[in-house]
Amino acid sequence: MRFKKLSVRITLYIVIATSIGIIMQNLIASYSMFNMMQDNAEKTLTGLVEQITARLDAYTQKQYAYLDGFMISKEMSSLKELPDDPAIQETAEIYTKDFMEAIPNSKSLFYVEYNGKVLTHTRPDMIGYQNDPELIKMIQGLYYNTEGKTVYNSVTAVSPATGDISLVFARSSYKNNGQPAGYCSVEIDKTEFYDLLEQGIHLADNQDVILTGIRNPVVYYSNNPEEITLAPENPAVLSIMEKVSAGTYETIEGVVRYNQVGTNRPMYGYYEYLPANDWLLFVGTDINEFYGQAYATTNKMIINGLVIIILIGLLLVLLIGHMIKPITKIQEALAKVAALDLSDNNEIAGFEKRADEIGKLAADTKRVIFSLRGAVSVFKEYSNVMDDSAGNLDDASKVLANITAENKDIADNLAVKINETNEAIETVHAEIENIVSLVDEVSTKVEEGQSDSEELIKSASEINEKINDEIQKNMATLQETMASMQEALESLKAVEQINVLAEDIMSITSQTNLLSLNASIEAARAGEAGRGFAVVAGEIGALADQSKETAMNITEIVAASNESVVNVRNQVSNLIDFIKNDVISSFEIFSAQSQHYDEGISTIKQAVADIGDVMNNLSASIDEIAKQIESVNDASVENTEGVASILGKNTQTDELSQGIENLANETKNNANDLKVAINQFNV
Repeated sequence: MRFKKLSVRITLYIVIATSIGIIMQNLIASYSMFNMMQDNAEKTLTGLVEQITARLDAYTQKQYAYLDGFMISKEMSSLKELPDDPAIQETAEIYTKDFMEAIPNSKSLFYVEYNGKVLTHTRPDMIGYQNDPELIKMIQGLYYNTEGKTVYNSVTAVSPATGDISLVFARSSYKNNGQPAGYCSVEIDKTEFYDLLEQGIHLADNQDVILTGIRNPVVYYSNNPEEITLAPENPAVLSIMEKVSAGTYETIEGVVRYNQVGTNRPMYGYYEYLPANDWLLFVGTDINEFYGQAYATTNKMIINGLVIIILIGLLLVLLIGHMIKPITKIQEALAKVAALDLSDNNEIAGFEKRADEIGKLAADTKRVIFSLRGAVSVFKEYSNVMDDSAGNLDDASKVLANITAENKDIADNLAVKINETNEAIETVHAEIENIVSLVDEVSTKVEEGQSDSEELIKSASEINEKINDEIQKNMATLQETMASMQEALESLKAVEQINVLAEDIMSITSQTNLLSLNASIEAARAGEAGRGFAVVAGEIGALADQSKETAMNITEIVAASNESVVNVRNQVSNLIDFIKNDVISSFEIFSAQSQHYDEGISTIKQAVADIGDVMNNLSASIDEIAKQIESVNDASVENTEGVASILGKNTQTDELSQGIENLANETKNNANDLKVAINQFNV
């Protein structure tokens, strides 16, 4: 959003600057006040905790004073010196009951001698009770010392049966000779103790108040009753207990910031530890409530600052509007000038006598109007001169344009003819190049044919010689092979001899069986003496049977072999006939054909050589024609370049004449526009 009035803009700038100053001042003041009030609030919390701690200590000292009064009585002094005297014990027991009535909120009062035996107690059933040896040893180490100095101690005890919390205060005592005598102890109800904490600590509606032990981590008091008698669970309290136990904190009091369990609200806490009682008092309060007054004061200061800024803005609008009213009149005079009205303006004449910037602005505005009047008169004179010059320049540009157009037509016709000639020359040149290419290709093929025919003739001669040699070698090899086959056929006749051997084996087998039978008969006749011989005869018979079976197998194999031998003999005979009738005659025919092929190749070689000579003569003639056409083409190219140069010059001349004509028209138009503009002024 833009503000058109200067007064509004000036007012806005001043208000912004003033606002920044006031806001910064408020921020600094509110920050300082907030810190001050925050410090006061923290000091209040610290003082409150220290006050409650002092009251707790005073409460403890009051209980110790009751114990001092109890022990300095005549009854208890006698009991210290003569603990075994029944009469003294009875008197002391009565005194103990009476004295407990004088102690507010007391629940029990008793005295225990050094060896752990209960001598007096407000509960009769506890009189004569003997403590556990370990407890006696612990109490002796805690309550007594070699200097005979009285030791005070206080603890917070939780009843295992009821869960109630009681405060237990104890005091040691010594005999007149300085030897330990025993200790007295009083149990106090928590009522007064809790009232002291509940009524004395109230900083905010949302606060944490916890009293716990460190050596005995049990919550003795909490504004959340469910935590009492349990181990502390507040993370801030646990952190403090851990650091105090480890000796991390040099002091036993301090502040801590944390987030409240359950609500996660920011909290500010203060703690103090009483080592004599093993009491850790922790008080935490909601930061937003704790610093509520500081926040409210800060917000109030900010609101007051905004009100002041608004009032200053309104006042500045009135003052600045009155101050710049003359500038508005001058602005109206300048608006008339912008509307081309240069007549006298009497409205700004009254401001020229002022000595401030407005008077100077009025005088300068009047001088500007006079200067514009003079300039308009000069522009009128020069516009007439420009109009005449523009007419002359326009006539000259038209003559130049006509001449340039005629030259351009002549050059265009010449260029067309030259281009047609160039195209014809290029076509002839391309065809000649194709012919040259074909001639070169034919020449190359002829040369390759001559080379191939020479190699073919040479190869044919070599092949013919090799064929003749191979035919001779193969004929000899065939003769040898045929002889070898005849020998192999003769050797196969040896297989027929195996039949004779097999028949001999059969004859021997029959005789062996007959011999075995005779041996068995003789063994039977010999009786017991021939039993061994009978066994041998049986083995001989078995061996004869095996020999017979083997001979029969040999006979079968020999029969099959004889059949195979006959087949082999027939095939070898057929092979020999094929070699004689077909293979040898084929070799002879191939040798004759190779000789005829050699003669044909020689004829082809001569024909190829004749073609090569003709193609060489044709190639020389075509090369000469190509050179002449190349010369004609070069001359045509030079003519084309000359015509192109002429056309380029004509184009430049045409463009120049067109530019002059445009310039003349533009000058004429400018002169007309200048006249129109000058005529608009009201002088």
